[in-house]
Amino acid sequence: MTPYRLDLTRPLKAWCVGDFNLYAAEDAAQALALANANAGPGVYSLADVAPVEPGQLDEKLIGAEMPMACTLRGLLLDAKAPGHLASYE
Repeated sequence: MTPYRLDLTRPLKAWCVGDFNLYAAEDAAQALALANANAGPGVYSLADVAPVEPGQLDEKLIGAEMPMACTLRGLLLDAKAPGHLASYE
């Protein structure tokens, strides 16, 4: 269960944390907290968090975790709560 309550007045947005981690979060601070919960305390700072550019939302994602090609927009729309969307190398 996620430790975050979803605020329906603040929709989830896609955030890139570090070089390769994508999160659904309401804001940069929440994306940072999620990333550090996964990677360990203090691994990332707010300087490592950036919003995903709108044009990137429709790029196809293909990987071992995703048997079919999908888009970041699709993953974001399917997200029911803040959390990890994808990682890539």
